[in-house]
Amino acid sequence: MIAAVLLNPELLDPNRQSYETRQTLIEQDGIDPVLANIIRLAVDGLWFSELLAFAPPREPLRAQLMETLLSLTTGEYDLQTDEENNT
Repeated sequence: MIAAVLLNPELLDPNRQSYETRQTLIEQDGIDPVLANIIRLAVDGLWFSELLAFAPPREPLRAQLMETLLSLTTGEYDLQTDEENNT
C-alpha cells in the first residue's frame, strides 16, 4: 500500500471507494458518529501496527483493547464511569 501511494496512487482507488462506503455505513450505524469514527480509526491503527510490526499490543492487552472497542459500539462501556475511575 505504501509503495502504491508513492508509485501509482490510483491503484488504491478501489480501497478508497471501499473505505468511503464503510465510512457512510459507520456514520449511519446508530451510534454517535464521532464515537464511531474514533473506534474506526483506533481499529485502523491497530491493524496497521500489526501489519507493519510497529509495536502491536501483545495479549492480554490486545484482547482488552478489542473488548473495549466492541463495548463502545454497543453502549456497554461507560466513558464517564471510566473517566471517574482514572482521576
